[in-house]
Amino acid sequence: MSHHISRVSLRPDVTLAELRRHRILRLDAYGLHQLVWKLAGRHDDQKRDFIYRADNDPDGLPIFTIVSEQPLGSVDDVWNVETKRYNPVIRDGENLAFSLRCNPVKAVYDADNIKLKRRGNRVDIMGSARRSDMANGIRRPRHVLHLEESRLWLDRRGGQNGFAIVADSLVVDNYSVDDHPKDEKKTLSMLDVSGVLQVRDGNAFTSMLLSGLGHARAWGCGLMLVRRQR
Repeated sequence: MSHHISRVSLRPDVTLAELRRHRILRLDAYGLHQLVWKLAGRHDDQKRDFIYRADNDPDGLPIFTIVSEQPLGSVDDVWNVETKRYNPVIRDGENLAFSLRCNPVKAVYDADNIKLKRRGNRVDIMGSARRSDMANGIRRPRHVLHLEESRLWLDRRGGQNGFAIVADSLVVDNYSVDDHPKDEKKTLSMLDVSGVLQVRDGNAFTSMLLSGLGHARAWGCGLMLVRRQR
């Protein structure tokens, strides 16, 4: 099935009054979530058929990259939308530069290595690693912990999705933990990483590019952007 990739940004001449009227200023995570759903032209009762990433322009205003099965619907006139067909042709063995925003969590298991079947059975990998280090008297600088745990998480995910991270190429660009937009008892962690990967299984990797990697895709995680190295 053919997909589409869209870049959605505000018009260069958009006015402050228009931003206020469309409630674009100071959006929180839930506001961004609702805005992307609206930009995608989907109704509340529709199954989500897109993944996205939200970034900011130099003025702090939102820019969205959206990969969707269907083209975006009509949008308010404050937005510029650039859309093209997205049918990645990926070859086994090729190296690609990548950028990813993900939700770095892992499943929780009991003492018998059985996955716990209960609400909230995933934990943030950074917090889990930090607690394990403390229990074992280990001290890792924060940047080292973030890099090492990110690499382990990507290695596990890569094995399932047809890629492997090229040695020493990984960079942790940002890591944050905030209140979950819909559940005050939970948090939502986001990890921005970039680097170089090698494709091991082109079909599995292409499927991941179109459907996303990991959890929290409804909240802007999971979209991997890639480009061929020159």
